[in-house]
Amino acid sequence: MLALGFTEPTHFPPGAEVRENKYACGELEYQLEEYFARERTSFTVDVRLDGTSFQKAVWSRLIKIEYGETATYSHIAQKIGRRDAARAVGNAVGANPVVILVPCHRVLPVHGGIGNYAVRGLDAEIGRRVKASLLRIEGAINEEDDLDTPELEFETA
Repeated sequence: MLALGFTEPTHFPPGAEVRENKYACGELEYQLEEYFARERTSFTVDVRLDGTSFQKAVWSRLIKIEYGETATYSHIAQKIGRRDAARAVGNAVGANPVVILVPCHRVLPVHGGIGNYAVRGLDAEIGRRVKASLLRIEGAINEEDDLDTPELEFETA
């Protein structure tokens, strides 16, 4: 199982083997640094995602949302052939184990606004600020857009 987030992982199942792949982590760190510096628009790190077939269909569709673009939950539902499953799409988006690589931050509510960013362990308000900051990095929303979500400064080690 691969996980990438903004907090320490706490969602591994009991008995799961947790190990670090220094090569993969080093390459991922390099690519994330480029992303946050606005020098990278896509990732080349191979990931194998574990989830239900529905979750995998949603995550596969998320990867197709281009840098700087957004989509709605209902749009994703239509694209995977499940027109009435926008809420289920939202649940699958929220279960995404590798944020940024699988760009769940690019999914917005159909009624407008930024929506939530349910990254594990983050307070709802901080999650919305992170989502808005990622969308600003990508140019999907403007610095002036009033979303009640001030931009965050991301540090890379």
